[in-house]
Formats: sequence, C-alpha cells, structure tokens
Amino acid sequence: MCIVYTREPEPRNCLCHADVTLRVAPEHRGAGLGTLLVESICSEPVLQNVASIELVCQPELVPLYEKWGFSENVARSRLMRRTAVR
Repeated sequence: MCIVYTREPEPRNCLCHADVTLRVAPEHRGAGLGTLLVESICSEPVLQNVASIELVCQPELVPLYEKWGFSENVARSRLMRRTAVR
C-alpha cells in the first residue's frame, strides 16, 4: 500500500510518500485480519486528507478492496518491476 501525499498547506504536515507492506500469513487468512488492517488504515484520521492511497493486489482481491473505494481506474499508470539477475 502506498500513501502518497497530503493537501495540507503547511510543509511540516506533508506526508510526501510512505510505503506500507501488508500481508496476512497464510495460516491466519480467513480470520478477518486483512479486513481489520485495511479498515484501520482507511479510517485513520491523519490519513483522511491524503491525495491517494494506492495498492497492488492479486486480481481475485480486487472486489475486496473495491469495498473501501479502491478502483482499478488509475489513469495511465502501470506497475513495473525489475528483478535481480541471478
């Protein structure tokens, strides 16, 4: 999950970029922990004025995240990755 930036006028209050990795261990999936994590982040008062919260997820999880207002409509943005050459 990537929290991008606030629209706060004061630079000292500006969260420019933060990456947060959320994963629920396989043995704990299905217990509602992922839901609790996303609800906690999306309802955090300090994050209510951020311009966007972005995430990367597997296709089968899209309906889950759409419940919190996430959308696949991200204009022209594309995910890219460079992996280590071994």
